[in-house]
Amino acid sequence: MRKALIILLLFIACKANAQSSLSIKLNYRPSQIYETMDSTTVSSMHYSEKIEGRGKPGNMTKPVFVGTAVLQSNIMLTTQTKEQIAHRIPFVTKNRIQGWVQQINGERNESSGPSDQSIVYGYFTNTATGYRTKVDSIEGSDIDDNKRNFTKSVFEQYTAPYPEKPIYIGDSFAITKEEEIVFGNLGVAYFELSTKYTLREIKNGIGYFKKEHSLRLKGIDSTNPSFKLTEVDQGTGMLEYDIENSLIRSNTSTFAAVAKAEMDKLLITIHTTVKQKETIELR
Repeated sequence: MRKALIILLLFIACKANAQSSLSIKLNYRPSQIYETMDSTTVSSMHYSEKIEGRGKPGNMTKPVFVGTAVLQSNIMLTTQTKEQIAHRIPFVTKNRIQGWVQQINGERNESSGPSDQSIVYGYFTNTATGYRTKVDSIEGSDIDDNKRNFTKSVFEQYTAPYPEKPIYIGDSFAITKEEEIVFGNLGVAYFELSTKYTLREIKNGIGYFKKEHSLRLKGIDSTNPSFKLTEVDQGTGMLEYDIENSLIRSNTSTFAAVAKAEMDKLLITIHTTVKQKETIELR
């Protein structure tokens, strides 16, 4: 009986001491190697239906499955930080595309994809909640001024979007960013993507967040005047935050939408699903 009581008290003590909150602080450490893999898969299912007679009584015409199209890209960023000098941590980041796969009706075509073998030199300055980036130079055999300016702006525009105050289990916060979905050659839809993050659990030094997306259409780019969205799947995802190493080790999202347009006396319908996954590891 006494042994059972001791075990119960130890269990209660462990539960009482379990971590119930965290603060997301994204900071780089000196003399480390960070590997970031950014993977995106865009899958589309295409259907067609004759417009003539569509919707009339007795018409048995149904959408016909035409085929599928899949585009998958894997981009690796390797960031090596140097010894800290004053408040600055110098870094070198190598950007390379690991894979670029296209599938049309199951026929696979692998290539190196768009070439971008840039090397970025600069330094990080850590703050209370995140980090700031200053780019000194960008090198690469295929880098022109446009690519150099774009890459510099992407690196330097980052600001920590996460709350500064502690987040307790069950708490939620939201982040909004721009997103787009491509519907084959029909057009592109631009969205405001608002994501609600809810801290579900803290286990073994990792904070697990559930993500719930909300897509709001901002605009459409298409040469076809009949192009329109008919359905939007708001989507979900997960985020895992490594407390000890101050980094997001995994971040996944899935969302989808359906678009239609008239073309060559046919009503074309495209169901597009976007899956994104970013992982960061210390080597």
